[in-house]
Amino acid sequence: MDDTSGNVTTSMNHRAVRRDSPERFFRKGRLVTMPAKRKNALLVLRLVVGALERDRAYTEQEVNAIVLRYHEDHCILRRALVNERFLTRVATGSGYWRAD
Repeated sequence: MDDTSGNVTTSMNHRAVRRDSPERFFRKGRLVTMPAKRKNALLVLRLVVGALERDRAYTEQEVNAIVLRYHEDHCILRRALVNERFLTRVATGSGYWRAD
């Protein structure tokens, strides 16, 4: 259901969610599907990277454990975080850290 400004939609649990919010792609805290549109995917990735601390190095296993909180396919999310430059990694994949 939309309001007159077109900025609000009703989610499956009948809670108002802003159209520009990544929450609309989640159910019970889990990512339902990775959005196809880059603009929406970036919203989701910003939310996920927020679970990682700045100025801290992570092992691949630590990143996987955090990303698994959001979606069962941790590889696709981790790769997207690196490809979109939210995360930087050592060439071997042995270390990751937030890019900001």
